[in-house]
Amino acid sequence: MQQFRMDKDGHKKIVRKWLILTAALTVITTGIIVATNFYTANPGDINVLPYVIPFLAVLFAFNIYRSFKKQKKFLHSYCVTISENGVTREQMNTPPLSISSLEIREIIKTKKGSFIVKGVDRTDMIFIPHWIENPALVEERLQQLAPVAENKKDARNRKLRAALAFLAIGMIICLYTVPNKIVTLICGPLLIGFIVWALYEIQTSKNVPTNAKRRNWVLLIPIIAIAYLIYLRLNGFPMPY
Repeated sequence: MQQFRMDKDGHKKIVRKWLILTAALTVITTGIIVATNFYTANPGDINVLPYVIPFLAVLFAFNIYRSFKKQKKFLHSYCVTISENGVTREQMNTPPLSISSLEIREIIKTKKGSFIVKGVDRTDMIFIPHWIENPALVEERLQQLAPVAENKKDARNRKLRAALAFLAIGMIICLYTVPNKIVTLICGPLLIGFIVWALYEIQTSKNVPTNAKRRNWVLLIPIIAIAYLIYLRLNGFPMPY
């Protein structure tokens, strides 16, 4: 039996990547707010953006600072144990997950060098990041349990996820800026479907922390908001901008 934890430089790499992603999401969110305000504003309306945007910037900065502190503890608590009996993943605020050597369906190595151990059940999946300490030894230990296959679909899956994310953003912009019933009937239900699917995947995942699952119930709010907007637009009521 051997335990592996995150490499010392792993946290810095994750923080850098997470910071870039957060900055991109902040810019996109701000762009949606500005675009919605521009297309829905009437002559003589008071422009509240000079007040809203600085407030959002401070709020984002505060949340990022808090998230960094929590994330550091969370990442350093990651531990994967590999033995002849199977693989076990342990992490703070996350129920331990074990996959017996008899239940391992496949082990995949991604293009970046991460490993994915899949069990019989779809939700039985242990992700071993490429910033794990001594990755060569990790691969050697995994090879003793099952063949490690290269994941040729990894790049294609990333492109598909990125395309779906941009599609969702485009539908949000269309839904709130194009006052057309056909557009509403297309974009509204699709967006609700995306959010419901994301919520389901988060709640059924065995790799998402318990506190994160509780927080993600907030996704019910945009579902209700989109459903309400669809109702108003289809019934000809003025939009609550």
